[in-house]
Amino acid sequence: MKRPIRVLAVSTLLVSCGALALTGCSGSSSSSASASAHTTPADAKATGPVVIIDLRSAKDYKQGHLEGAVNYDFSSGTFSKEISGLDHNSQYQLYGSKDQSKMASAAMRNAGFPSVTDLGTIDAAKNTTGAKVVTD
Repeated sequence: MKRPIRVLAVSTLLVSCGALALTGCSGSSSSSASASAHTTPADAKATGPVVIIDLRSAKDYKQGHLEGAVNYDFSSGTFSKEISGLDHNSQYQLYGSKDQSKMASAAMRNAGFPSVTDLGTIDAAKNTTGAKVVTD
């Protein structure tokens, strides 16, 4: 009689943990939310360097971007093609205007990148990473 109760208790615990994990992945629309709310699952296997991607236009990028960030204009219509040559083992941190980072991070995850973090806007990304804003 004790064994079925244990199995039921363990099953309930696993279902609860799964539901909690899914709820935690929903993130927040607030740009000041921590980056951990926007990261991929903990079992992601990216081991390469961290690459910061600025998703804004080249003009906006030149006016000020996070130090070390590379520019892939999400609005250009060629984003999927541009990321196709990127290393899937790297860890990517994305920021942009409005919802660009949310949409781009979803596109990258769908393209098979295991470690993508949505940093939100440039101001939120600056606060999260501590990186300086620089100009070209």
